[in-house]
Amino acid sequence: MKPSLYNFIYNYPKDNTKHILYNSLSGALALVNENNYIALNEFLNNRENIKDEEFLNDLKKGGYIVEDNCNEPDMISYRSFKSRFSNDFLTLTIAPTSDCNFRCIYCYEKNSIKYPLMSQDVQNKIVEFCENRIKTINSLSITWYGGEPLLAIPVIENISNKLIKLCEKNNVLYTASIVTNGYLLTPKVYKKLMELKVRNIQVTIDGGEQEHDKRRPLIGDKPTFKTILDNLCSIKDCEVVEKINIALRVNIDRTNVEDIDTIMKILKKNKLDKIFNIYIARVKDSNKSFDKNLCFCTEEFSELEYDFANNVNENILLNRYPKVMNDYCGADRDNNLVIDPKGDLYKCWEDIGLEQYKVGNILTGEIFNQDILYNYMLYNVTEDKYCSGCKYIPICMGGCPKERLQHSEDRCVFIKYILEKQIKHTAMYIAKNNKIGKNKECFV
Repeated sequence: MKPSLYNFIYNYPKDNTKHILYNSLSGALALVNENNYIALNEFLNNRENIKDEEFLNDLKKGGYIVEDNCNEPDMISYRSFKSRFSNDFLTLTIAPTSDCNFRCIYCYEKNSIKYPLMSQDVQNKIVEFCENRIKTINSLSITWYGGEPLLAIPVIENISNKLIKLCEKNNVLYTASIVTNGYLLTPKVYKKLMELKVRNIQVTIDGGEQEHDKRRPLIGDKPTFKTILDNLCSIKDCEVVEKINIALRVNIDRTNVEDIDTIMKILKKNKLDKIFNIYIARVKDSNKSFDKNLCFCTEEFSELEYDFANNVNENILLNRYPKVMNDYCGADRDNNLVIDPKGDLYKCWEDIGLEQYKVGNILTGEIFNQDILYNYMLYNVTEDKYCSGCKYIPICMGGCPKERLQHSEDRCVFIKYILEKQIKHTAMYIAKNNKIGKNKECFV
């Protein structure tokens, strides 16, 4: 037996005779007493056999100790490629229009905003594309994107109705979500989205009224905050059988970080803080759309984000316990595509509208920029010189594929910088709420 390459050991804050074990490859979490900790250290440092059979079995179960012939990096590679090329699901991000009614100061699509809605030919081809895959998948997931997708409700309605019927006919699970600026998200539109089986909505509010309107104005520099807030309040009071999950995103950079408290006070005043999932996100200089000097680096932002989540609701942190990943996002998956209004295909939605990143076209069947496609699809994190040997690999998988493609120096994910806090927080919560067995100090 040998120790896993992915073990983390922390002191337990509430009791210096106990220690926390976490393994990023298995996701296991354990609290051990001093005697077991000493025995574990003897094994790790001197390969002394662990005599306590129950403790040894717990360590094996949690993946803290593995067989001598176990190659954990190969295990990670296998899991990743197995997931990446799975035919069990199909995930499409569809932009029914590249047009937008906003002119956000950090928009990475600002150079590709165009009016025409998706043509009927492209709409038909999307449905046909799904028909050709429907017999091999268990689920079809659609994300409506833009531009501003609510400018193209007829397109959303047409494609949705056809795909819903297709999935019902073939016993395939259909799910849908939408990313919208919220300006057109009236109760009427909300109910229409519900009819179209949209179950998750993301809306962005960037601070209080003055700050938000400066950052996310309408065309012509007109205000948007009050309309969005009115829409959200109206939706809150909608009498519907099932509510759509709404996530309120607050984009943060160095210029508006102080406005977080302002927006939280407004949301609490309007009783929206307990209904919607509120989170902060980092503004990036994607596609050179924003001043890099005004953006937080990942390490800085991870601390801000952790403190924000902790202040909003302790349960949020518990729900963010680091999960073992097979890939970082949809850009790494074969059955995941982004489709723009012209039918051009991309792997990442930040690539949308950029000719040099499109990988195909759904109308013609042509393949473009194969080097980009293969860079996304054939990446192996365990062979990455930047990442190989890192204990965070199973919960990071090399970070954002687009940033990797652009050779960003700030590729590591948030969890790297707050993992110790997160693990200690979780362990203390579990211990406090008596989640540990009375006669057992390990929990997985």
